[in-house]
Amino acid sequence: MSELAVAIDPVPVVGTSLSGRRCTLAPTVTIREQVYHWATLRPRLHAVPRFRGDVLIYVDMDVSGSVQGGNDPLGRRNELVLVALEQLVARRGREGRWWVHLSTFDDPSVSSIELATTLLDRNTLKKVRDVLLPTPPGGCSILGNSLWRAEREISQFNGTSVLCVLSDFELYDRRPSEVLERFANSEADEIVAISLTNPPPDELTGTSVTCAQLVATDDPVDLANHIIDAAGRAAAI
Repeated sequence: MSELAVAIDPVPVVGTSLSGRRCTLAPTVTIREQVYHWATLRPRLHAVPRFRGDVLIYVDMDVSGSVQGGNDPLGRRNELVLVALEQLVARRGREGRWWVHLSTFDDPSVSSIELATTLLDRNTLKKVRDVLLPTPPGGCSILGNSLWRAEREISQFNGTSVLCVLSDFELYDRRPSEVLERFANSEADEIVAISLTNPPPDELTGTSVTCAQLVATDDPVDLANHIIDAAGRAAAI
């Protein structure tokens, strides 16, 4: 399968981040052949503990870092999220259940990925793949509203939870420090910030957030393992 770009109407510049980066909506939805597969990465993926109960993996991403000019080192974060989720399914015990919620926090909403909270098993992996593998156009990373939706979902979930934000943290929120403080004080049992290229925000230093920075020279499987490890810690609670 060759790369396919589906054109949409471009959107004008809609904002500037605190670092001075201008924001535009990329004019294409990209559908590419998958490069990273669970079967080939499996020997390098971390183990998943056996557990009882229900664990929600809530992954909130900004798409803009994946498009041309963005800060995703490989432009393949969605594939590696999928690999992590496939590892959880493959190593799930009989007594525990994984749940997944996928969301993006780019504005305009045409750039969004959304999968409502869904039981994660072999039967639903196709749905997860269909949501993750197309790369939608990027917009401006506005975390605040998406974080509010995540908190509502997590508070209503009957089990333990992981809130994972994947971003370059070039945020366009009006008060990003307040948004990051809310993120650090999430009700989730495990809070993870995976920062692409850029260092994690200073506001997250010394908080309960597990931070990781991924750059182009890192092993791509590291991204999947950060999610797997967070899921394991939540399952052990």
